[in-house]
Amino acid sequence: MPIRFDLTPLVRDVFFETGTCGGEGVVIAMSHPFRRIYSVEIDEERFQKVSRFSKVYPSRVSLFLGDSPGVMRGILPSIMKEMSVTFWLDAHSVKSTPLMAELEIIRGLSSGGVPGAGHVVMVDDIRLIRGGTCWGSGLTVQGILSALDGIPGCGLRHSFRTGFVDDDILVMEISPEGGN
Repeated sequence: MPIRFDLTPLVRDVFFETGTCGGEGVVIAMSHPFRRIYSVEIDEERFQKVSRFSKVYPSRVSLFLGDSPGVMRGILPSIMKEMSVTFWLDAHSVKSTPLMAELEIIRGLSSGGVPGAGHVVMVDDIRLIRGGTCWGSGLTVQGILSALDGIPGCGLRHSFRTGFVDDDILVMEISPEGGN
């Protein structure tokens, strides 16, 4: 989960991370002006190790133990009705990932959402997808882009940022059609 680029232009109201792991995403988000920070971890041992963040910063940080699509379906509708979200999608095991399900949920909520447009979706570990290894097998960058392309009333702009290697993070910005 290395964010080795300036996150500032991608900051929205809320930071929503899937795959808390060691809590690096939460720490980075806390150093930016996000109003709220949400993070989901499926592994109970990892979750317990990072639970201190929500205890120390209860008004700003909320951590959830569970599968990311289930948690997203439960809490994102109310969040995305009123606030724009910066998503950091990094949930995966060695063999699988809920990435496409996560993107489907974001797409569905962005379609009718206010502010619908204005969300940022970052996908980590693109090198694994391009290499077709581990959990990235069967996924393509084009498939990921297609999952968010064509949201009614919205445009999609994408770029790549440096993670473990150059161009390892796919950044997709959902904006009003004709907007930036």
